Amino acid sequence: MTQLLEKQGTHKDEEDANENVSLMDAKDKRNGTAAFFFLHKGYRWFHLKANLLPYGGAAALTALIMTLLLTLLYISVSSQRGTPAVNQPKNLANACLVLKENGICTCWNPLSPRPRGERSRRHKVSENFNRSFKHNVYLAEQARDLKDVVFYGDSITEGWMGTVYRVVKNQEKANVYREFFAKNEQGGNGKFDGLALGVAGDQSANLLWRLQAGELPPTLQSKVFWVLIGTNDLAHSECYDDAVYMGIIGVVEYIQQQRPGSIIVVNSLLPRRDATLVDEVKFYDTHKISNVNEVPQFKIWKSVKNVNQKLRQYCEQNKRNKKVVFFDATDIFLKKDDSGVEYIPRNLMWDFLHPSVAGYRAWAEKITDVLSELLEEKDQSEMTTAKEKSVMKEADENQ
Repeated sequence: MTQLLEKQGTHKDEEDANENVSLMDAKDKRNGTAAFFFLHKGYRWFHLKANLLPYGGAAALTALIMTLLLTLLYISVSSQRGTPAVNQPKNLANACLVLKENGICTCWNPLSPRPRGERSRRHKVSENFNRSFKHNVYLAEQARDLKDVVFYGDSITEGWMGTVYRVVKNQEKANVYREFFAKNEQGGNGKFDGLALGVAGDQSANLLWRLQAGELPPTLQSKVFWVLIGTNDLAHSECYDDAVYMGIIGVVEYIQQQRPGSIIVVNSLLPRRDATLVDEVKFYDTHKISNVNEVPQFKIWKSVKNVNQKLRQYCEQNKRNKKVVFFDATDIFLKKDDSGVEYIPRNLMWDFLHPSVAGYRAWAEKITDVLSELLEEKDQSEMTTAKEKSVMKEADENQ
């Protein structure tokens, strides 16, 4: 991953990067000025109060200590509101698509694992994440037999279970999963033995934390690990393409380190809607005529395509023995009308973001085709390796 960081560049030119760093320098100065102002005013207030007390000298010293502690608390709280872009990896001078007005980049270091909810004022976010994570750890620890495939990701992966934060929302989606990936589960008749570990809303840094914190225990072994993460890095934190890409590869390479004998499939980011900025690709509902002229505009499809292209190139460059494979799911969910305009049919993605029951079924059919091919090749490769070792061992014994 260190080599990856050294090789990657940004889409911004050097002038843009310098402008961004200057912006962050100005922000640092403002923070320093604010801290000094707080320290000065705070000390005067505490000192004034202390002079009204007996033992003025001791009280003044206490006032100074209290002011220092409060100043440190102020700096700590301020730093938790966002990570300055200047603190991102040096080659990601602009880790964010857009900086906030105060110069803050909300995109965290993509290679720094972190749980959800630690910066959120909404206790519900942390509560939901913890409940989902703990349930995933339980499922991972209970999986004693060798799995055919383990899916890791966000709400799209959790959707295989028909749940959001492990609360059942659509049982039909779970039925599709059992039909394809529940070979050894009660009520399942799938061709493959799978396990889906997703948490709604997660970004790549969250998934990396989950893997390190319990969702990839030593007992969880699988022939294939299937990774889909990154759409929330773009939409929620507005991370720049390179930051999103690095976050995904950070997850992939961590799994590689922990499971060098397994195949890792990197799923492309799925097409998704966004109705706020540049009209890159037009999506509309083909099933409701009244919506045909209400064409949502999509701002991050260009970034999605850039990230997917980088992922494809990475997998091509690291496909030794087919240990890392890119799976492009774009054509499953993205269609073209007679005029060549691309759109997402609502029957495949009910909200133009999460697959519907039909969407999961179409996706599962393609996944099973790929898994069949990969596992067949893997079995043949392992048989060949075993035969070669046997021949070598026999030759050594005959010498």
